[in-house]
Amino acid sequence: VSPRKWFDCYRNFLEECGWSMCAHEPGLFAKGDMKLTVYVDDSLITGPSESDIVKEMDAIMTKFPGNVVEPTKVHEDGTEERDLLGATLLYNRKKRFMKIHMKDAIDKLLKKYNMVGCRKVITPYTSQLDLTGGGDNPNFPMRQLCGSLNYLVTICRPDIAFACQRISSFADKCANNSVNVAKRILKYLAHTSDLGAHYSVENEKAFKKTYGKVLALDGVGNEEFEELPDNVAFTDADFCGCAVTLKSTSGSILYYRSCPIVWKSQRQSIRTHSTCESEYVSMYDCIRVVQGQG
Repeated sequence: VSPRKWFDCYRNFLEECGWSMCAHEPGLFAKGDMKLTVYVDDSLITGPSESDIVKEMDAIMTKFPGNVVEPTKVHEDGTEERDLLGATLLYNRKKRFMKIHMKDAIDKLLKKYNMVGCRKVITPYTSQLDLTGGGDNPNFPMRQLCGSLNYLVTICRPDIAFACQRISSFADKCANNSVNVAKRILKYLAHTSDLGAHYSVENEKAFKKTYGKVLALDGVGNEEFEELPDNVAFTDADFCGCAVTLKSTSGSILYYRSCPIVWKSQRQSIRTHSTCESEYVSMYDCIRVVQGQG
């Protein structure tokens, strides 16, 4: 009850100050070109005008006293480094550069599960194993590991979303094969710990040039590159991927100006009978995710 009361109090104050809550994302508020996100009692505010941001922060701090978290480090090129709920945020306004990664959190996870110095793998998941096989392993803390990995997925690692979706169904009762797959994810993370959500002007140009070719096909082999919109979504399905239910899994990701902002991997609600049908269902799931209903 108390968390809800706190949020209602904070929300009412923000709305009195002219902020509007996003209909599909209650933790996101907008006021003009400024955006404000809320996680429990932590807030992050962004916008094009630093003076407007300071003005809004002062108004909020007058009502709800708190601390402004300063950068933990400022690099020589002016890039600010901040802690963001366990993630590392690198930001440079002048260079129009932003990156969120979770290297520190991954390093702690590797140490916790004795995976420091593990061998390198280039993919987080392999479909060769039967996750239910290999004998039971009731002593492995699979529930805790799934929770940690899914937090990484939520913050900035869509590349392990499918693998985490697979092992999460074994959080209560895991087998040795599912433990091996979970450790494979850790091996993948160990050598890709600096990956994350990344935006730069160069990335945006390369993204639009590469995927603009998708719109350029005219049926006779000629290519005339078209300008991609700022929002681009991709979706796919693994047909009949679950050996128990024979259901497929949808994968969806939405990019904004080359940077991933929304993603999800989920078991489909119906059993499909062809790859084409599973991909149509995946497209529907993607639309719901983009709309904030997935």
